[in-house]
Amino acid sequence: MSGSCTKSLGMLIKPASGRCNLRCRYCFYNSPGLMGNTDEKGFMKPETAALLIKRAYDFADGPVTFAFQGGEPTLCGMDFFRYFVKKANESNIKGVKINFSIQTNGVVIDEEWADFLSKNNFLAGLSIDGPSSIHNANRIDALGNPSLAGAMNARRLFDEYKVDYNVLCVVNSLTAKNPERTYEFFKKHGIDYIQYIPCLDPAGEEPGGHDFSLTPEGYENFLKKTFDLWYGDLKSGKTVVIRTFDNYIAMLMGYMPEACGMSGKCACQFVVEADGSVYPCDFYVNQSNIIGNILYDGIEDIIKSEGVGTFLKKGLEINEKCKTCDWYFLCRDGCRRYRDPDSNLNYYCESFRNFFKYAYDRMAGIAAALSQGR
Repeated sequence: MSGSCTKSLGMLIKPASGRCNLRCRYCFYNSPGLMGNTDEKGFMKPETAALLIKRAYDFADGPVTFAFQGGEPTLCGMDFFRYFVKKANESNIKGVKINFSIQTNGVVIDEEWADFLSKNNFLAGLSIDGPSSIHNANRIDALGNPSLAGAMNARRLFDEYKVDYNVLCVVNSLTAKNPERTYEFFKKHGIDYIQYIPCLDPAGEEPGGHDFSLTPEGYENFLKKTFDLWYGDLKSGKTVVIRTFDNYIAMLMGYMPEACGMSGKCACQFVVEADGSVYPCDFYVNQSNIIGNILYDGIEDIIKSEGVGTFLKKGLEINEKCKTCDWYFLCRDGCRRYRDPDSNLNYYCESFRNFFKYAYDRMAGIAAALSQGR
């Protein structure tokens, strides 16, 4: 198959389930009502990994992406990842392009890990929230010890071994109060590809109930001030890639956003837990959203399942206010996980509206200049 008929596939694999060597205070993944008892899922067995790989190649004749997340996926150990990569390469009889990625807190990354990730062309996402007073306030281990030193050591090793990586920063209440310090910290350390992710409160709770919670006012402040810093660097010839801003500019150029939460609809991520159970989205890993199990179900069967259809349909529901909003073409009501479950209005609606009013002319100018150079 070729062209529009080619079937590519991305799978988000959680080989350690929700198990983690950190106890980040804002972690949503182990919140009540979402994961349940993660210990029951254990670690992914080699035979489960082998069947997962087979299911992927049975379905796809285009690029296949195996993305590892957690919890903390490195807890599965190097042997698991060596086996997985070897099996994935050996089983690729169709000769499709394989992409590997991993999201890590960096704590256990050493020379062996960095060498492995580099030699196997992994794209690594490294979680860093900024300087120690911000990062270590929330990203701690089970004994309350800080984790920034481990994350920064991983960054050093990634640079040394030439691992392709970007930094994921969770925007929480502290980050929102300190956008300049956070941005300058990343600049100081040569980190120029950043994904800023709004903090999520635990599933099923009213947002804003914790000291780490990100309020709409806080997020608006963060977006505006970070944009000013980013735009100033861009005008002076310094390019810092901030995924949020780059996606908005791409949209103004007529492209589809590559960030899931900006598309205005849900997509099936094929989240595979350690026991083989499959869910449509990392934010909706609970029993009511299970769509299959790769131990028993092929990818084609999962795609056609009632659970996938119901999930995708739910993602298309938007608030009536959105339909007449001047900024819907950019906002698209944001990610469903940040919408009120009753009204479907995004919790950060006013944050986006005020940010777009503030930054639109500059973003449009960048988009126009880039379009002329195409």
